[in-house]
Amino acid sequence: MNKLVEQLHALSSQMLDAHNADVLEFNELFDKLEEAETKIMVRDDLLIRQNELVQKQKGELDSLLKKHNIEVQKANAALRQLEGTVASLQHELAKLRALNPEKLSKQVANLKERNTELLASNEQLKRKNGELSKAVSHLTSRLEGANKPLWSVGRESLMEAGAMNIAVCGGIQNHAVWWRHDSGFQLLCVLDGEADEIRISDPAFETGVIPLPSEYAVESIKSILRPRLEKKLAA
Repeated sequence: MNKLVEQLHALSSQMLDAHNADVLEFNELFDKLEEAETKIMVRDDLLIRQNELVQKQKGELDSLLKKHNIEVQKANAALRQLEGTVASLQHELAKLRALNPEKLSKQVANLKERNTELLASNEQLKRKNGELSKAVSHLTSRLEGANKPLWSVGRESLMEAGAMNIAVCGGIQNHAVWWRHDSGFQLLCVLDGEADEIRISDPAFETGVIPLPSEYAVESIKSILRPRLEKKLAA
């Protein structure tokens, strides 16, 4: 009987140890899952902010284009009105030639003054149209630059990351680029100037398999970021 009781105690102890080991393993897996979810949320937040920036720039450009088109329409309408006014003035001038010279001379002087004012107004409209065209061209270049890769080969490309502060090796960097893979994955990369090495600031990836930049991509990241870092250190 005592032997049976001892066996039951031993079995109970083994079952309790196995249960405790399962609970410990479950807790470790749960912690890893929470950590992975946090990293995914951080990466998604960065993507959302980057998309919001591009959409904001696109909205500004669209707004300016609409204003530019309105101004162009106004300028064209004013030009057509000026053309009609000039035609009317020419018709009036033909009539005045049949009048007495003194009265004709006075009216011609008045017409010349009015014509000068109209020409000055026309020049102002042309200058304003030119300024608006330059502004639209500038914003168009900025928007194209925001969506244009800094470098692209095969399935890899490098995109401007914009202004952001990133903690790297105990310091803060504000120059970075996105390395993108056409599978949809991207990494935020900065240059460690002292070690001349690329540091990955956003390594989260939901599948657990992280496609890393090729050596060619790494060298291209260095060639883009090294002049920026040297310029910052020299300032």
